[in-house]
Order: sequence, then C-alpha cells, then structure tokens
Amino acid sequence: MVRELMTTAVGDPTFRPGMVAVVQTHGDMLGWHPHVHAIATRGGWDTEGSFVPMPFVSTTAAERLFRHKVITLLRDEELSVTATTRMWPAPAEPKEKPAARSSPDPRRPSREPPSAGVSGVRGPS
Repeated sequence: MVRELMTTAVGDPTFRPGMVAVVQTHGDMLGWHPHVHAIATRGGWDTEGSFVPMPFVSTTAAERLFRHKVITLLRDEELSVTATTRMWPAPAEPKEKPAARSSPDPRRPSREPPSAGVSGVRGPS
C-alpha cells in the first residue's frame, strides 16, 4: 500500500520507496494490541537509481486509502466486515494530561530545605 500511495503521488509506476516496518502485537502493559511501527523515506528511487523527492501526501488521504484497502481485502476474502471490526478494540479516548499532584511524590527527594526544628538544622530565616 505504501508503494501504491507513493507511486501515485510521484506519477511514476517504477518508483521505489524505502521503508522498514515491524509488527508489534502487544502494548505497554503486554495486553493484546497489534500495530505496526514504520519508517518510510520522503521519496524514493527511479529506475536509474536517482533519489526522487515525493510531494506532500495528507495523513487523512493515507488513512482513507488504508481503510479502503483493508475493507476491500476483508470483502474479497468473504469475511464479514462488521463481524471482523467488532473484534477490533474501540479507539482509545484521547489521554488527558495528568492532574497536578497535591502532595509531593514520597519517592523523590524534596528540594525544599528541612524545616527548623529538625535535629538542629535551621530553615530559611
């Protein structure tokens, strides 16, 4: 799919993009979370070996093409798109920034000077 997207953007069917992709089947907490990590070049090579920069491709367009390809594959293999998509987890809600802590983390040393009255150590005057 990456090659198809890039060759269409460049307009050369012999265009060869560079890409490395790794499938990961778990998330941070080792729960089932299949996904792909990928790095792709921002261009590719023509038949003469010259690097050809690729014009901008919108993320939305790439996502729509990917979804279209996946649904078409499922339909071609006579798999129920509805049944299959029910197996996929619901999209994660956007993570909110953690609230500020009301008390300091007891595992971290305090940056505050000790209070006056602790074994002869005096605080700020």
